[in-house]
Amino acid sequence: MAKVMWQSFCFLSLVVITSVVVISWHLFNNGDRDPSVHRHVHLVHTDRLDRNSKRGNPPDLLFHWDVDKRSDYDAVMDFMEQGVAGHPQNQRGDIAARKLDLNSDSEPDSTDDENWTKNKLQVDNLPGEENVKKVNVSESLVPKEVGTSRLRADVAKLYNVTSTCKPLQSIAMIKTHKCSSSTLQNILFRKAEDLDLQVALPATSVYMGSPSYFSRRYIHLDRGQKYNIMASHMRFRSPRDVKQVMMDDAKYITILRDPVKQYESIFTYYGLQKRFKARLHDFLKSPERHFRLFEPRMTRVVGRNPMCYDNGWDARLFPEGNTRIDQFITILEEWYDLVLIAEYFDESLILLKDLMCWTLDDVVYFSQNARNKDSVVSLSSEDKVAIHKWNWADSKLYVHFNKSLWQKIEQYGKERMELEVNILTQKKEKLAADCIGQTVKEGDKRMWYPSGIKVNSFLLNPNAVHKHLCEQMTRPENTFLNKLREKQMMSFRRGRR
Repeated sequence: MAKVMWQSFCFLSLVVITSVVVISWHLFNNGDRDPSVHRHVHLVHTDRLDRNSKRGNPPDLLFHWDVDKRSDYDAVMDFMEQGVAGHPQNQRGDIAARKLDLNSDSEPDSTDDENWTKNKLQVDNLPGEENVKKVNVSESLVPKEVGTSRLRADVAKLYNVTSTCKPLQSIAMIKTHKCSSSTLQNILFRKAEDLDLQVALPATSVYMGSPSYFSRRYIHLDRGQKYNIMASHMRFRSPRDVKQVMMDDAKYITILRDPVKQYESIFTYYGLQKRFKARLHDFLKSPERHFRLFEPRMTRVVGRNPMCYDNGWDARLFPEGNTRIDQFITILEEWYDLVLIAEYFDESLILLKDLMCWTLDDVVYFSQNARNKDSVVSLSSEDKVAIHKWNWADSKLYVHFNKSLWQKIEQYGKERMELEVNILTQKKEKLAADCIGQTVKEGDKRMWYPSGIKVNSFLLNPNAVHKHLCEQMTRPENTFLNKLREKQMMSFRRGRR
């Protein structure tokens, strides 16, 4: 009996000692923090969280943040929901704030900013976190209404360290004619060259099969492999054809331009005046007559609705208002991850940068293959109306995706977009001063000039500091294609030995 009582006494003593130690440790580590007002904030991409967890992958976006001051909680949540929701990897799902341990309604005592205990800011240890790329956003983007200066600084830090997007390497661009697509191509080819990626290149010239539909038989030295980058002209028919040759995680993009500007550029650059035997002004007075007589059945560059043609629908013979355009737009909306707009090229590149989890340095550019202003035809208001009417399907396509772009910009955040566009502009200006020795409009042996047309190109500054990047950015399309083909040929020959 005495032995049993002694064992019970020892057990109770051990329980008491353990409890004292645990309570003391808790008080020592938490100081005067009141657990009744301690809050956790988790911001997650709810649409993809369940999907990714089933695959054993981390959520696309996950924040963990402890907030110790109840008065600032709602403001912080509002700001974070607005700011984080703009991330393009979150376009197909809503950002939701999951608020945990919020049962307490008690208010903390008011405390002066300087006496605050610094808010804890941490990122959950996710799989592959060592590869996570930081997103830099200036503290100036944090609204003043979000709590105190210390809290605003922490929000800025949160933007700087917690994006879990990972840089992507695979992307296919359906290249449209005279829509700044050569400039976009230069960006993608630079990425391919720097990372030694697999690029689907035309076997000859700058076209992969056009006016025939795209097939992998038109790819240079194709051996049935999957590709990271595709950015050359083709006659696009269906997503299936392109997906068969691209990496499984590839993103798909295209670029559109105001139909008035694009059509004037196409008409002039590709010599449609000779095809239709009429100057642009005269053609637009009665386009049906010239078109019916002289438009080729098979052609790489079409005389009506060229953007629809490049994207897979030959709308040349469809009358204005045909409902197939609505079906076509729906298909493209589902197919493309991003449709860029040439008139808002910088904003489009910021969205592309975020879609691919790249940096601003990855999307800096000089305008490639742009006509000199001497070769641009001025248009009257009547000409512009006639172009819209003649290219009715392109006009509707452009209006839809221009609206879609601005919806994405709204989600991204206008202040954030404005800041990054300004930074991109500064980078372009600095690189232009460093890279460009001279801008020429004719006589560059690397260039192809349409008859009577002057096209701007850039000669490399021999003393450029950023030698490699400058050489890439001043490289015309044909030169870049040939360089990449030569690289593929060398690899092919090594593989055959």
